[in-house]
Amino acid sequence: MVSLTIKEYCKHSKKHLTFAKNKNIIPVPLFDKLMNCIGSIERNKDGLFETIIDESDPIKIPLKNHTALSVIEISCNIKGKIKNQKLVSYDRYNILIKLYSDKTNVCYRKDLDSDKIKDKLPHVNSKRLITQFHFDMRKKGTHTPEPFFHLHFGGKSNPDDMGWFPVAIKEPRFPFPPMDILILFEFILFNYFPNESYEYRERPEWKQIIKRSQNLFQYCYFKKCIDFLDAHNSTLLESGSKYNL
Repeated sequence: MVSLTIKEYCKHSKKHLTFAKNKNIIPVPLFDKLMNCIGSIERNKDGLFETIIDESDPIKIPLKNHTALSVIEISCNIKGKIKNQKLVSYDRYNILIKLYSDKTNVCYRKDLDSDKIKDKLPHVNSKRLITQFHFDMRKKGTHTPEPFFHLHFGGKSNPDDMGWFPVAIKEPRFPFPPMDILILFEFILFNYFPNESYEYRERPEWKQIIKRSQNLFQYCYFKKCIDFLDAHNSTLLESGSKYNL
């Protein structure tokens, strides 16, 4: 059975997402997807959960006041099991965030981009991928020396996105704890809507929700790091792939 704490997590999460929607902090399409994600945890009595937001139908968050960017697109594929109040195991974990611009001076850089880019822009809604990053879990069998949970900038993208940066450049992977959809939501608010969301993020009720999420989805990760530091002479980054850090 899912613990009472997890049931409370779902109940209060839905309550505060509803509040955020009513205050126009999040748009209705985003609210619907977030509620479905929370519902996935709530419906499965054995603790299993799955959150899939396909890249072909991502969450889209407009950036109306940004000088360079125009929209954030978020997709994810997460599957796991809540084993107890502070332990979650994962079968799949991938969150992709794409940052696009429709600003003419950003999409086409005269001194850097070819005329082909300029000609193609009107056929892709005059929008261009500026950057993207993944929150990932190392895949089984990979030989890439990367932390088990990590943040990876760049990566392969759709050719029609006409990404700013060459995919051939091998970007580093940074250790990063796993997130649920609510911690991800706070990440977006904190980084891209800091002023607009400040009052909301300062609410004690919201901080309590995020703390519940951190205890549930991140406590085990940080405990592993601390235990490793106490027991090993190697570095966290060097041994992350070996010890699932």
